[in-house]
Amino acid sequence: MADKKRGKFAFLTVFERENAGVPPDGNWLKKKKHAKAYASELYGEGLVFVGAWPYAGKGYCYGVYASFDNFLSNTLQLKAGRRYGLEMIRAENGCNLYFDIEGIIQDPTDEEQIRARIIEKIRQRLREKYNAEFGLYITRGSRQTEKGYKLSYHIVVNGLVFSNNHGP
Repeated sequence: MADKKRGKFAFLTVFERENAGVPPDGNWLKKKKHAKAYASELYGEGLVFVGAWPYAGKGYCYGVYASFDNFLSNTLQLKAGRRYGLEMIRAENGCNLYFDIEGIIQDPTDEEQIRARIIEKIRQRLREKYNAEFGLYITRGSRQTEKGYKLSYHIVVNGLVFSNNHGP
């Protein structure tokens, strides 16, 4: 990458990347507006994945990857307890169908059964509506809280892309 292009944007240093615990590869920037502009320059409008990552009490840093698959495969290289991040969905770009599912249950041993029912209902409805099978990427953030056991899933439907984040 040309130094000229890098000079326009505020990238994380190697030390900052290590401190933030971001996945390997990708290009990590300090500001959302820089990530959006850099992604567009590097890959073209809407042809890239930008992920947000919590950064040591300083808000977020933003990683630019060629695709969601590339981001995911790099994230899987991290230890299990360090695999988290957020997709930065740009309003003007296409967006995969996704679900953000949360709820409180009293018995954590019910989680597997509940998750299986949720996934089956999503798959069933997708088959009915689109007459097709889609891959699902599922991230789990379930945990014990003072209110009970919190179910937390983010489910991304691979290959079902809308023109923007507001619907078809």
